[in-house]
Amino acid sequence: MVTCRKGRGEYTLGIGNNTWKEARFRITSLAGAIRSIHECVIDTAERSAVGCLPEGLENADEGKNTAETIAGGDIRIFTVKVEETKVAETPHRRPPSRPAGRWLTLRETRSIKESILSRPTFFEHFDGVVVDWRYLHDREIKPLAYEARWIGRQKLRVAVDLSSGMNSYPTMRLVDNQLEDYAIGMEMIDDVLAKLGTLGAKDLIFSLHRAPENNFTAEQASAAFEQGMKNLAIKAAAFGVTVHVRVTLEKATQRIADLVGMIERAAQPNLKLAPATSALMAGNSKRAEITRLTKGKVGLWLHAAVRSDLGGHPWDFHAPLHSASDSVKRQAGKWLKLAAGVPVALDGIYADQSAEYLETQTLKAQGR
Repeated sequence: MVTCRKGRGEYTLGIGNNTWKEARFRITSLAGAIRSIHECVIDTAERSAVGCLPEGLENADEGKNTAETIAGGDIRIFTVKVEETKVAETPHRRPPSRPAGRWLTLRETRSIKESILSRPTFFEHFDGVVVDWRYLHDREIKPLAYEARWIGRQKLRVAVDLSSGMNSYPTMRLVDNQLEDYAIGMEMIDDVLAKLGTLGAKDLIFSLHRAPENNFTAEQASAAFEQGMKNLAIKAAAFGVTVHVRVTLEKATQRIADLVGMIERAAQPNLKLAPATSALMAGNSKRAEITRLTKGKVGLWLHAAVRSDLGGHPWDFHAPLHSASDSVKRQAGKWLKLAAGVPVALDGIYADQSAEYLETQTLKAQGR
């Protein structure tokens, strides 16, 4: 049986017989004397349909529904009113609000929906996800549109990251020194942008890549990077998408001052910075200078710790922050305060969901 309390002294009672033989039943109350019992009428037209009974039981005697019996394989529903006593009503508690602006990076995910459903408490800790650009590029519009319906119902924010493909060759490049390779990369970017709207995504992350090594001066490379960023922002604006350039030591050949200069000269309102806390902690720039340069230009934080080798040289910019020292956690928290109102994406590589949870607790301790 399954009961549902509709109000004081009023219950809906469901009784099911999961055998194929008639069974006796009796309704009693543990919450006070019964005042009335009324059965709700349910359509039973399916009982005469072919296939209602399992193969081999087509001629079974299921019995009948009476005041004291229930037929095999049947379900009956009753409205029961009682003189309710000895019942403690648990007060309704409104669940806490979903965190705002906290995103989880999903790596090697097969399905956004399945990844979230595999984390039953996801919406207690996050309101968005970051997926690799291949998630869109490798899929057709139709399956993306189907998944977008579920994503929309959850009010899930989705960001797409081009960074893994920004490698100059063989995938995507911002520098047009090799026109054929540049055109191939632009086709990939155009494909991703066209699918962003289908998935309901409004944020695109990208990074710079190494500068050309031959027959291309540093000045030419800088100008090409700047024009490439501007072109990408213009393309994205047509889809209502904000683009965020990673500020990291992994691929960028420019200092943060150079990136800010490029953004200012590009003069595109949807072109923002996405500083990685790991890179800022590994860099030599002064906090005052970073504060001055980035004011009003940060659209997204990429949150992780940095690991260095025995010589003090950084080698991992995606380390979990929760396992870092307290001083490193405080340092990362101070960087986040430079732009307190923008989303934070967990950018570390985590061993399991427990590590993801611990990272959210670190964020909470930092006021995010």
